[in-house]
Amino acid sequence: PTAGALDCVPANQTVNTNQTANFSASGGTGTFSWATNPAGSPSTGGNLSTFSSMWATAGSKVVTVTRGSASDTCNVNVIVPSPDFTLSKSNDITSGLSGFSTESTIRVNPLNGLNSTVTFSVLSTNPALAGATYTFTPTSLSSSQYGTGSRFRVNLASPVAAGTYTITIRGTSASPVIIRTVDVLLTVSAGGGGGGVAGRAG
Repeated sequence: PTAGALDCVPANQTVNTNQTANFSASGGTGTFSWATNPAGSPSTGGNLSTFSSMWATAGSKVVTVTRGSASDTCNVNVIVPSPDFTLSKSNDITSGLSGFSTESTIRVNPLNGLNSTVTFSVLSTNPALAGATYTFTPTSLSSSQYGTGSRFRVNLASPVAAGTYTITIRGTSASPVIIRTVDVLLTVSAGGGGGGVAGRAG
């Protein structure tokens, strides 16, 4: 800014609803004064060179800083964040060389108001598990079931080598279409397993 001028930075920024927008000012003389239009809440730093505020509604907002006879404005574009989610697992699982594994519960952690059915499938295994089948109970979760989750289990119909297998589980929401994944580790050992045999839940 020119000598004696007041400068508000950043001049333009985009934030989500209910996300803090931060500003700073330099130049001018005297005490800083900040104002938001429309009003933001909460706002902090009203007579300092730094200021922050947030808005619960989307749209264009203007922040004005004044110091002495000088003033400047910053523009804020507040947007509604898109729905999203993450997946989490309750635990990793174990299995004998064949038969059923123990169970892991797969849960949906909604973000930004997600309210859509999420359907589960196995995306990949590393190393490969030849002949394995995978069970999700239930296979999909509505929003009211996100926290309860889906019980995941592996059935090794044919014996496999002992070791640790990474199973990547995919969750797909219906609307909007979003795909997220979580890895469940399957440890196969001669003494492991979920207490069942192939073809029987046990």
